[in-house]
Amino acid sequence: MKNTNKQLKQVAGALLALALTAPIVASAQTLDGTWMASPTVGDLSCTMQTIMNSGNYSELLKCGPYQTWQAGTYVLSGGALVRNVNDFEPKWRWVVDGGPLVPYNNYGRYREYQGGPRGHWERNATPPGGSFQVTFTSPNTMVWRDVNFHGVVTFQRAR
Repeated sequence: MKNTNKQLKQVAGALLALALTAPIVASAQTLDGTWMASPTVGDLSCTMQTIMNSGNYSELLKCGPYQTWQAGTYVLSGGALVRNVNDFEPKWRWVVDGGPLVPYNNYGRYREYQGGPRGHWERNATPPGGSFQVTFTSPNTMVWRDVNFHGVVTFQRAR
């Protein structure tokens, strides 16, 4: 009889602990909200703001003087996050051609075209949305592991 009461108390305690932690686990599994990360890319310190809302996302990445933005849709299933980009910036970039080199003299030396280097605009390719393995380490912290490029980013929930 004593073992039965002890076992009953252990089971009741386990169920109580499960009931108390279930809301925390459930809230941790939602991506909805504003998430912030601070990755380092090369020598640049970056800030990343990702807003997730019911299958749509918007992401702003700033690294030093550079900035990119993308928006699209996402699906989260079993810890796997797949994103598809619908819009992004910048769409164009300036490519320096260097200008034609013209003979300076008969000894084979060259100089740049007068007026400085020339260039042209090229359209940027649509960025890959990405495939990530998502792990929640707390209700307000998640880690993304890039399935293709193997990078890791840790996000903190801002709102």
